[in-house]
Amino acid sequence: MTVRHHLLACLLLLLPLPAQADVRLVVREYLNSRPTVTTTHWFGEDKSARDDGRVRTIMRFDLGRIYVVDQQERTYRSLEVQEAPSLKVIVLPTQDTALIGNWLVRRWRVAGPAARDLTINLWTTTDIERGDAFVELMNKLARQPGAEWLAAYAEIDGFPIIQEISLTEKGMTQTRRTEVASHAVMDPPPETYLPPRGYQRIP
Repeated sequence: MTVRHHLLACLLLLLPLPAQADVRLVVREYLNSRPTVTTTHWFGEDKSARDDGRVRTIMRFDLGRIYVVDQQERTYRSLEVQEAPSLKVIVLPTQDTALIGNWLVRRWRVAGPAARDLTINLWTTTDIERGDAFVELMNKLARQPGAEWLAAYAEIDGFPIIQEISLTEKGMTQTRRTEVASHAVMDPPPETYLPPRGYQRIP
């Protein structure tokens, strides 16, 4: 999975960041309604990690680096965090609601130049407190090329439970969906936010 897909599909999923602990999420991912992978996400202050069992993508805003770790090949790449010009984002609330697990959710649409050619639907709940750390990290992620629409989170009420992103090309539509399965607040394992010792850096 590319760094852009990591940003689009996964890095929206945050909880308030309490002191001395990070947030761990288990996320189910789907492509055109077919399950593809279950991933583990960690969120700390100015950093996050997404692990699908083979590739761990680490965002370190505090270091200005992105690490893409291949856990089978025991290699990693180190990339510089990029910044993109801001684009206008439009948030459109709807009256659509649903019960997802124990959460009552409401659907929002994201449009405007920041959405580019994507159709974006977000389902959020006010049953989970979002916290200022959520908006702060979303604004940093929104500066990454291809992820400018994440600035919508500053205008949306509630915590996102489901994200649906669709792209139509040559008459065919692909929809990627991510859904929070569980969350916990705990200390992360060692080297969660860094390439493991002994791994080889590659260009």
